Amino acid sequence: MRRIVALLDCGAPNWRLVGPLGKIAWLRLESFLLTFGIRMKSSAFAASVLVVASLTSTSLLAADAIQGNAEAAKNKNSMCIGCHGIPGYKASFPSVYSVPMISGQSPKYLENALMAYKKGERSHPTMRGIAATLSDQDMADLAAYYGGNASTAAAAATK
Repeated sequence: MRRIVALLDCGAPNWRLVGPLGKIAWLRLESFLLTFGIRMKSSAFAASVLVVASLTSTSLLAADAIQGNAEAAKNKNSMCIGCHGIPGYKASFPSVYSVPMISGQSPKYLENALMAYKKGERSHPTMRGIAATLSDQDMADLAAYYGGNASTAAAAATK
């Protein structure tokens, strides 16, 4: 351990280059490491700790990603089947257009489309209103339901 500390002992970073947020991050990291009896003697050491921490947090975020549950969506699809469950259905608001069948679409596509409606990136007023009421979990569940098995979703929509 002494050898590593000696190799990394190049002092604190230049605060003018790092800025106030960098200084705060440095001091928080330093106090955190001190709780484990580790003295931070270099910016290289701090950088390596931050890289490891960011890689770990990224992998944890990926592990915590929302997973869609098609079974849970059976109680959430009532707003969908009124338009998307009717073959050849045409809506008249805000103009006459053919409503797309969403059964069998890619779950990721459906989830992204719902998120785009919620953010206002897609402009259909009815879909924006519906998407605004959905949580991220609801969107993932509906995407899994409609994107999973096209025949199952279509059969459920016609019941």
